[in-house]
Amino acid sequence: MKISHYLIYLACGLVVLLVCVYLLLSKPEVSSSTNTTQLDSSAGLSVVAGKQSATEQIGGKLLINEALRELFDSSLAKFGRHGLVDARHFLEKTLQASLSAPAIQQALNLFDRYLGYRQYLESAPVPKQTSLAGRMAIMRDARRLYLTEQEIAGLFGNNDRYDAFTVQRLRIMENIALSTQQKTAQIRHLEADLPEDLRAARQEPVKHLLLAEEEDALRKKGAGEQEIYALRAQKVGQAAADRLAQLDTEQAEWHKRISTFQNERQRILADRSLSTVQKQKALAIAQGKRFTPQEQLRLDAYIQP
Repeated sequence: MKISHYLIYLACGLVVLLVCVYLLLSKPEVSSSTNTTQLDSSAGLSVVAGKQSATEQIGGKLLINEALRELFDSSLAKFGRHGLVDARHFLEKTLQASLSAPAIQQALNLFDRYLGYRQYLESAPVPKQTSLAGRMAIMRDARRLYLTEQEIAGLFGNNDRYDAFTVQRLRIMENIALSTQQKTAQIRHLEADLPEDLRAARQEPVKHLLLAEEEDALRKKGAGEQEIYALRAQKVGQAAADRLAQLDTEQAEWHKRISTFQNERQRILADRSLSTVQKQKALAIAQGKRFTPQEQLRLDAYIQP
């Protein structure tokens, strides 16, 4: 496996991972869309298990799930903190397309209390040194001021599961009494207990890194491109395997051009009949023949001094 290929995998994984960490630490909640819980009939609201849209109802009763919370959040984001009335009106218009009048009123009532929860969190002073577990505890306590336990389960179910996993994982990583192998084993045990959809979401940012490691191991054993393609197709699908094969071809062609230019560069620099200015001009001409202006920006990372 070429180093540049590893860097591509690593960059993709790290970008996604940093985005996830940012969302977790900078927002009250992390979006999810699959969890719902059955509410007590006395609450006047109904939620069923399984993936649901944000505008479904059963028997005229609103389904409270994480998709509904995402609709609340998107309505608020659309108009900002100074457009709360417009956000509520927008939400009402959106819900009118698929909900009955009673279900719409249930949703708006829930939205009002959810907004109160969000505003409470924004105004609550939280010391910077507060741990992740401490921040999550503050969020959970704030929810109970505005929402019932059944509503909390519907709106935040998967978030809470993943938050609990994150806290436990950090505790394991920070436990100096555990060896690296013990930490790895305990984290794998935690991951095994996650619901399948959350486990898949957690593995998504690093699956290409794992694939790169398996490819490298196969190449060291003498595997050919057909075996590499088969591995890729098994792990990420045929379409992705085709794209990776094309990437390999492009990388090979790129490195071939780099090698050719490197040889010409060394020849120009070693030519004693040329002045420094003439050498610089000759190098610029050689670069222009083989590389586009955008490609030339990448050359410094590949050309040996």
